[in-house]
Amino acid sequence: MTNNYQKPIQEDEDCLTLAKFIDIINLFFSKHNGKNFFRGQPDKSYPIIPSAGRDGVFNKDKPDNDLEMFDNWINILKSKTNFPNSKFEKLLFAQHHGLHTRLLDWTTNPLVALFFACISNEKEINKDGHVICYPIKQTEILNIDDEGVFEKDGIFFNANIMGVSQRVLSQEGFVTIHNPPNVDIRSLNPQDANEIIIPMLHKEKLLSELDRFGINYGSLFPDLEGYTKYCNWAMKNGLS
Repeated sequence: MTNNYQKPIQEDEDCLTLAKFIDIINLFFSKHNGKNFFRGQPDKSYPIIPSAGRDGVFNKDKPDNDLEMFDNWINILKSKTNFPNSKFEKLLFAQHHGLHTRLLDWTTNPLVALFFACISNEKEINKDGHVICYPIKQTEILNIDDEGVFEKDGIFFNANIMGVSQRVLSQEGFVTIHNPPNVDIRSLNPQDANEIIIPMLHKEKLLSELDRFGINYGSLFPDLEGYTKYCNWAMKNGLS
């Protein structure tokens, strides 16, 4: 799909530091002083779609297959787990426990987005990442009720998820809802959105700089798993 983003000026993409990233973000804020949302991806070639819409998961012959699996998930676990009340809140709960859903995570904090653009698996470590900067009008931010979550085709913004989990709170998170789940957010033709390229050679350096400001696995995933990942990362990078 064609990339419709307007990219801020980066004088030297091969020498991106945290300070330069913040300068670019401040330029973006100077043009868009309303509500802004950010998403970081470790490979800039990835589509901007939820996990339920990705290759190997999405079934074009059964586009609502993820909702059926979600209902099965709820039915199996309802006797073992205390779920939130609304269907939307249940879907958020499932999303943050690893179920493929039609929800896509964003953050209001660009440094959090930068962190996610830099953490890479073996396939992504040699790929440039990116941070998508998306200005949203207040009228576009919907507090979607239980009845309206899946009724209309398109992409919908929902910022009312802070109480779902400590991870969401720590990551200053919100989500977009994609109906069907393979709809890329670029289809909205966001002419005011920006893309900041994160060079692969500078991911580890940027992670170290972010760590100095308290942006790391431990702070963004404030549980046993997150702190364990942080300790392993710190040992690998010679930190105590």
